[in-house]
Amino acid sequence: MAYLQALDNYFDVSQAIIFAEQALTKNPKSYTFNIICALIKAQLAFDSDWCKVYSLTNEVRLYESLFKDMDEEAIKIIFEYMDLYKC
Repeated sequence: MAYLQALDNYFDVSQAIIFAEQALTKNPKSYTFNIICALIKAQLAFDSDWCKVYSLTNEVRLYESLFKDMDEEAIKIIFEYMDLYKC
């Protein structure tokens, strides 16, 4: 729901981040929940700090104790894009 809300208006993800953070409290070890939350936070940072855009998602990539409940190909696609913001 949070991701769909963010896609609906990616210039205003204020409601989407609320949904994402609430969902994350219910499943904090989920890779999927963490990366969705990070992507929405990255969208918030997009206009002000491109390094933060990268670091928010990279933190999820480096968090090895998360349960990998996302397809590896999807993860690859996410980071092919997000790595463009590496500082």
